[in-house]
Amino acid sequence: INASKNIINEYEFTASISAMNVCDKGRFTTHYYIKCNKKPIATVDSNGKIIFRFKTKEDEVVELSVTASSLSQSEAIDEYNSLDPHLTFEKVRKEGEDQWENLLSKIEVRGDSEYEKLYYTHLYHIFLNPVVTES
Repeated sequence: INASKNIINEYEFTASISAMNVCDKGRFTTHYYIKCNKKPIATVDSNGKIIFRFKTKEDEVVELSVTASSLSQSEAIDEYNSLDPHLTFEKVRKEGEDQWENLLSKIEVRGDSEYEKLYYTHLYHIFLNPVVTES
């Protein structure tokens, strides 16, 4: 796994993470745009990971807004800029739960519980990281 980051300013970063694909033929790269609501005291690249460190007060919450693109860092930035600027973590979490429940409610699986679990696990993996593969 290879990871790299670019600092845009004290609160904004782009990053790319590249890894071998599952059949070990070629690499798959995902590009990210990351915006922090608090300035990190450090960012560390370590073993394919990018670690953000923050100095916080007790119970202080640090929010990171992250968008991803399989095409480029600029596409990840464009994705962020296309979002509703009033989005909150709770709103995104709730919308995600509702979308997932809506998707799962369209499918009813009956049979051995082991096969049901396997089916829903595969379904989860298919929809875990939906990306646009072409513009």
